[in-house]
Amino acid sequence: MAAVCPINDAAVFQAAAFNNALIPDLDAGDITVEYLDNTGAIVGNPADPAGFRQIRYVRVKVVGYQHQMIIPFVSALVGLPEYATVLPRESLGIPRQGAIVPC
Repeated sequence: MAAVCPINDAAVFQAAAFNNALIPDLDAGDITVEYLDNTGAIVGNPADPAGFRQIRYVRVKVVGYQHQMIIPFVSALVGLPEYATVLPRESLGIPRQGAIVPC
């Protein structure tokens, strides 16, 4: 969704966290979205027109998530390693015709 939705659209963070329905305690605060240029460097201000033109990839990461183990007689909070995925940018919410519509 981050490749097709407007920059920093709240719907991206909710969808990445499965709307808090699938994975216990995973929420939008555990999600990071980064906009990258053609070398993989983070674009400083992606909402600025000059920064927007530099965006070639979108990286979404799950960071700092801790899972509560549910095993009989064992109660442990396990920190999961950072997970990221990178996709080429698509429209970033800007259609060829018509108004920009949030996701």
